[in-house]
Amino acid sequence: MPEAERNEAFEAKWQEGGSISYLYTYTDLLVNKAANDTASEFARNKIRGIVQDKRTAELLAPKDIRSAPNGSASIPTTTRPTIGRT
Repeated sequence: MPEAERNEAFEAKWQEGGSISYLYTYTDLLVNKAANDTASEFARNKIRGIVQDKRTAELLAPKDIRSAPNGSASIPTTTRPTIGRT
């Protein structure tokens, strides 16, 4: 499948919110490493585009799609100035 078409499908599911919706974009995301890698990279790029602090963005970026944040709505919450302070 062409990358642009795949990213369009990922974007549509991302906009729905929640990791469950996103994981059902394609049926092989959890069992096919190549498919998982493309979904993971899409999620990493979305997070990098949302999170202003690069260090925080990399901490949130999934190594694997199974560890992606629970949809786009959770990212702003985890990047509030009070998060990460001890």
